[in-house]
Amino acid sequence: MNAILNIACKDLRILARDRGGLFFVLVFPLIYALFFGAIFGGGGSQGVMKISVIDQDRSEASQAFLERLGRSPSLALEEHSLAEAEALVRRGKLVAYCLLPKGLGKVSMFAPSGQRPEILVGIDPSRKAEKGFLQGLLAEAWFAGVQETFTDRKKMRAEVNRSLELVKEDKSLDPDLKKRLTEMLGSIEQFVAAQEEKKEGAGASRKEKARQPKGLMGPAFHFKGVARKGARPSSSFEITFPSSILWGIVACVSAFALSMVKERVRGTFLRLEVAPIGRGSILMGKALACFLAATVVCLLLLLFGHFVFGLRIQEPLKLGVGVLVTAFGFSGIMMLVASLGRTEQAVSGASWAILLVLMMLGGGMVPLIAMPGWMARLSDLSPVKWGILS
Repeated sequence: MNAILNIACKDLRILARDRGGLFFVLVFPLIYALFFGAIFGGGGSQGVMKISVIDQDRSEASQAFLERLGRSPSLALEEHSLAEAEALVRRGKLVAYCLLPKGLGKVSMFAPSGQRPEILVGIDPSRKAEKGFLQGLLAEAWFAGVQETFTDRKKMRAEVNRSLELVKEDKSLDPDLKKRLTEMLGSIEQFVAAQEEKKEGAGASRKEKARQPKGLMGPAFHFKGVARKGARPSSSFEITFPSSILWGIVACVSAFALSMVKERVRGTFLRLEVAPIGRGSILMGKALACFLAATVVCLLLLLFGHFVFGLRIQEPLKLGVGVLVTAFGFSGIMMLVASLGRTEQAVSGASWAILLVLMMLGGGMVPLIAMPGWMARLSDLSPVKWGILS
């Protein structure tokens, strides 16, 4: 047993002195996690977002709003009941749902802030990027309708007259505010009427757009948190860090496989064989060194991710078992790879060729959640996948 431990400690000391080997064991996995974590964390172009729309108003205005919203290439609209839409958002099948309440079409664009229309949007609170993007698309679709109203004098005049009636009927308004609103809307109505009579064409249209009132009100978007059920990544780094840990383990496998070949070529392995140590003890010492190095790399990367990026460690006991089993399995792969050639060049080429294929299939380069269906099924053949899942 002492011989096995001595051989393992000797190999670990050699790895610690190799700065190039330490870079690929500890630093490169961190670079991978940071790079792909930033990519999957957002900031790039958005894909098509599936949302559900619930139109309780069923007015001409609400239908026109949904029609404009559906023209966006970034959205795919579906219709469900409110309960169905909320359930789909909770299961992650939809990004969000949008509820247009009754009376939305009756609220004037010139209404006071107390009468401002409110559109309810249900979305998972963790989808911060999608929330901001969706709010921009909703506002764009709403104000596109406002622009259409301004370019059509008849619609504009009807909207102003309707606003005047609403202001006069609203008894909750402050008298001074009601007076100012009535004067402002009256001036707008007179201006639109004068422009309609003159029919000045394009020049009048430009003048009309230039004098759009500042009191125009858009809808208030009320976002309701609809948390998804079940475990899900709290950040993109919870997706990329398991892959980065496997990169560290793979680097350990390559480093120790190459060290065994170096010892054979340089005669160190022969001196070990003539010593009073069995060949089994020598191989067990090599495997133990790889096992310990892989375990330490896993723990260091997990602790770094937990304290720096807030990675959640929900079941430490099961995670510990997974780390030990993964390190043990890849120690066996190291022994296999080391036997594939008699020279350093042969083993180095064979080891990285095999390990890179396993990493590509198992989710070391493309995260498992981003794989197409056929590739996800093929990834079952790679031990890298089971290491990531464990």
